[in-house]
Amino acid sequence: MVNVIIVGQNAPFGVLEVDEREPRDFNANDIAFLQTYANLRAAAIERVRSHIKLSQGASEQAILVRELGHRARNLLGLVRALATQTSTTDRTAEQFRSAFIGRLMALSVAEGIVFESSGDRADPLPLAREVLAPFRDDDPKK
Repeated sequence: MVNVIIVGQNAPFGVLEVDEREPRDFNANDIAFLQTYANLRAAAIERVRSHIKLSQGASEQAILVRELGHRARNLLGLVRALATQTSTTDRTAEQFRSAFIGRLMALSVAEGIVFESSGDRADPLPLAREVLAPFRDDDPKK
């Protein structure tokens, strides 16, 4: 019987054991051959693990790209809705611009608060106060 270690990149994968039906001594050439075979097995295992890791990374990246595209479309939809809701009736171009930018800034503040909550729920009261602050008059109770 002879054993050789299947050496991995970070740690051994295991041991390759060869038994013979009849008792015999394995020579240096036998052991070198078995170690070469064990090294090939280790390389194959490492390659499979790397392939799995790369596939998982590619899948995660594809999900993130789709999510980013979805969020970009949602954000553009919000901008379109803000532009539509910011009426041009009885407003000058400057008044429209000012109102539209104010609404965009409110949206930006709201998005910042939600993202700062690290995925947890954002408290709606402070969110509303912060977002609506530029639109209230001097009475902070409003």
